[in-house]
Amino acid sequence: MKTIVVTGCTGSIGGAAVKMLREKGYDVIGTTRREPRVGERRLDVGSLASVVAFVERLKADGIKVDGLMTNGAYHNDKLHLYAFLLNSRGYASDTIYIPIG
Repeated sequence: MKTIVVTGCTGSIGGAAVKMLREKGYDVIGTTRREPRVGERRLDVGSLASVVAFVERLKADGIKVDGLMTNGAYHNDKLHLYAFLLNSRGYASDTIYIPIG
């Protein structure tokens, strides 16, 4: 089974993506900045330390990631709307790809 990471899984877009991917047979790891619920993991895409810790946890758990959906955004007063537009409209990508494994 292929494993997909979906950032920002607690919102409507990310939540729908997680549901759809699971229905299609993927093993999905949803991420959130908030307190994770069952089946989610903590990841703040605006923090390099959080990204590194997330990757290290995946490696320690022996998880190989086959795909990444970047729905999560980082927030500050000026970039909140811009980050949303980038993610929801697909005009650009703020994705950082980090090799795992």
